[in-house]
Amino acid sequence: MTMDNNQTDGMSSQPSDTENEALQSQKADQQDISAQDSENIEKTIQNMEAKQPQESIHYNLPNELVTRASLVIDANRAAGQRIAVAESCTGGLVMAALTEVPGASDVFDAGFVTYANQAKIDLLNISQDVIETFGSVSLAVAWAMARNAVEKSDADIAVAITGIAGPTGGDERKPVGTVVFARARRDADPNEVVAEQKSFGDIGRSGIRLQAALSALSLLMPDASISQG
Repeated sequence: MTMDNNQTDGMSSQPSDTENEALQSQKADQQDISAQDSENIEKTIQNMEAKQPQESIHYNLPNELVTRASLVIDANRAAGQRIAVAESCTGGLVMAALTEVPGASDVFDAGFVTYANQAKIDLLNISQDVIETFGSVSLAVAWAMARNAVEKSDADIAVAITGIAGPTGGDERKPVGTVVFARARRDADPNEVVAEQKSFGDIGRSGIRLQAALSALSLLMPDASISQG
């Protein structure tokens, strides 16, 4: 007697009671293994976090940068002053360092990242004529950035940074590593330009940005001074 192929396939595809028990046992074992793996992974992560070096606490910000930012926060808190920052070439690095410090809100009021020229025009009301006449890396633009950062915030002091971090963008007159800083006070004469230009040399993009951020933080100290342009 012959059987239809479909009937044969249907009969052979049904597992026996013994096979069902084996499958259930295998699933249970897999669940136990998965639970153990999850526990092991969690323990591994906790162990790795516990072994992380202290430098990683600052999310890869250099310790010297956060240390100086901490001094700025403490000094301005003691002086009862609030601060603001307008950044171009540093792209928010100064603000990142300041806000890494616990209690920064006691002192830090506002920050402006105006990387592109149009952002300087739109966010800080820098005149397009000033940018076209003097260039975005100039005493005039840096001063306008700092002055307008004070006016657009509740800060007593604002520092602005604009420069050429490289590796391209420099020329003979303004080589890579040229950075301009300005410092504005709310109670100062707005017509008295307080700005200076520094040259850090072609020490690499990261090096230039770090040195610029460190210099800007120093200028945020209550008793800081800067050349008058």
